[in-house]
Amino acid sequence: MIDTLREAAQCAGCTIKIVHYPEKRSLMNLREGIVDVYPKAQEWVAEPNQFDWTAPVVISEDTLIFRNGDQTRVTQSLTGMSIGVVHGFSYPALKKLFACGSLQRHDAHNTKNLLLMLSRGHVDAILTNRHVAKWIIRKSPNLREAEFYFAKKPLENAPFRFAFTRKSDHSKFIAAFNKEIETMRKDGRFQAILDRYK
Repeated sequence: MIDTLREAAQCAGCTIKIVHYPEKRSLMNLREGIVDVYPKAQEWVAEPNQFDWTAPVVISEDTLIFRNGDQTRVTQSLTGMSIGVVHGFSYPALKKLFACGSLQRHDAHNTKNLLLMLSRGHVDAILTNRHVAKWIIRKSPNLREAEFYFAKKPLENAPFRFAFTRKSDHSKFIAAFNKEIETMRKDGRFQAILDRYK
């Protein structure tokens, strides 16, 4: 997402400064205009109309991941299982199961920590973005893809976009971004960005 934003911003003559905040603080800072833009799925925001949004950039596939050898649990009920998720994120497909106690929710700060929790047997499964998890495994010497089993079908799909604060007017940039992302899809630059993370 950030590489796509950088590419589009460069074409518009803008520079991007990346700052890191926890998930909840990021949305609060976006609301207050402390930051201008944040990557997110509209479907995961309680009040999406408080922000201005770009067109979808990429589809996020949240997938259940198990330790290899535990994949038989994929076809069984999730009831009673402990599921690792990223702190501050909402998971509509599991919300009711977490709320009624049928599933135990265990939070981690990021996907790498989720993978470590799963690898060490602290949870039965994790729910996270398939592509992010695979990229982190490839970049982490203490994680091996053979340790994990990825469910064949994602539990949730959501189009990832950029949300912009309404504390200042970004409508011209959003229009330029939407146009540039379409150009990037046609000329291969967008696919080249995706390929960096395979």
